[in-house]
Amino acid sequence: MNTSADEIIKLESRLLAPGVRLSAAELDTLIADDFLEHGSSGRAFGKGHVLARLPGEQGTTFIPSVFCVRFLASDVALVTYRLEMRIANELDAVFSLRSSVWRCNEVGWQMIFHQGTRTSSFAADD
Repeated sequence: MNTSADEIIKLESRLLAPGVRLSAAELDTLIADDFLEHGSSGRAFGKGHVLARLPGEQGTTFIPSVFCVRFLASDVALVTYRLEMRIANELDAVFSLRSSVWRCNEVGWQMIFHQGTRTSSFAADD
């Protein structure tokens, strides 16, 4: 397996793109059947919940930054980054630290785990 960190970041970024988030078919390809999310709300979600929820969400802009990719094995990658969310009709942004685990299988690279941890903001030196 010869996947670059940039390729993994592109996959992660696709899941933040409005068009992909609206497509259950694209989400199904990017998210593994055994997917688990620990959301910034403190709730846990499986793939079925994500496929039912995301296509109905609209009006949120995601601004990721400071990506870091660590290959845990040739077919497993950990992605960490900062995320600023701008929700339509709300003045204040929501900030969180994000981490995802991606695994390569017969389908290709799929996300198997994701966690969001809210933070008040990002300091200039973080």
